[in-house]
Amino acid sequence: MDFLVDEISVFNNPIIISLGEPLIRQLLNCTKRDVKYYWDYIGNTKSGRNFKYIDAKNNYLGQRIFPLAHQPTCKKNDFYKLYLDDYLKFINETILSD
Repeated sequence: MDFLVDEISVFNNPIIISLGEPLIRQLLNCTKRDVKYYWDYIGNTKSGRNFKYIDAKNNYLGQRIFPLAHQPTCKKNDFYKLYLDDYLKFINETILSD
């Protein structure tokens, strides 16, 4: 983790995207460790579209992280297929508002 923190420290406000829950489970120091939480999953493959990112204070990198499902999950899971474009738009809008 120290090596990774060192590597990203040279960037000013880096955009960090994580792929899959195994990775975010290693990075987080909070209880919200499911990608679907950050995608505002409300059940029945639906999102309330109140998207979130992992706040810097809630992870070991000390940076904002945008969690994405990895490709095999996106291919087989209707929820992530349906809302991928919406979440990517959320990432873009968040970054542009900085």
